[in-house]
Amino acid sequence: MKEMSANSNSMHGGQQPQKHYGITSSISMAFPREVDHQYTHKLSEAMKPFGVFEDEDELNHRLAVLGKLNTFVKEWIAEISETKVGSLKNNDD
Repeated sequence: MKEMSANSNSMHGGQQPQKHYGITSSISMAFPREVDHQYTHKLSEAMKPFGVFEDEDELNHRLAVLGKLNTFVKEWIAEISETKVGSLKNNDD
């Protein structure tokens, strides 16, 4: 995600703006409490029967697909760039 800084309106008393990732800032910068860990564990256990967590094979497959997609996009961008540069050179002649 893109790193963003809080805007100057949120600065108080000359403090440095806090950086955050994404569109909105964090709800809290506090470390999780023990009860938060317990709730996270309970939530994870409740979700397991629904198959929402990927196993190692699924993770590897997803990463392979994303890698191929990344390669295709880079190749496509290179082709489009070459086309644009070529058309600019032809217009200069």
